[in-house]
Amino acid sequence: MQLFVSLLTTTTGYSTATTCLLSMALFSFATEYFWIQVVFKRFPILQYEDRTPHDGRLDRCDHSKGGGGSWNAWAKQEKADWIEFSRLPIFYGMLL
Repeated sequence: MQLFVSLLTTTTGYSTATTCLLSMALFSFATEYFWIQVVFKRFPILQYEDRTPHDGRLDRCDHSKGGGGSWNAWAKQEKADWIEFSRLPIFYGMLL
């Protein structure tokens, strides 16, 4: 990205580069906003806050206590989190 900005600034000047980058940011914002609206209409359940699994608390394992099983518990929790995340509708859109 830095190379693109440097090339754009060198070839077109600061004002044009700023205008171009600002236009790209605004276009990206509009696209994201539109896409979020599409997803919320397609999956209305996403509009509601989900408090069932964790109830807003951090229930992760505490590594400060040490112990032999803490890393295993962490690895199991990470695996469970990734499995849950991969089942969400946004997961495959993130890969593109």
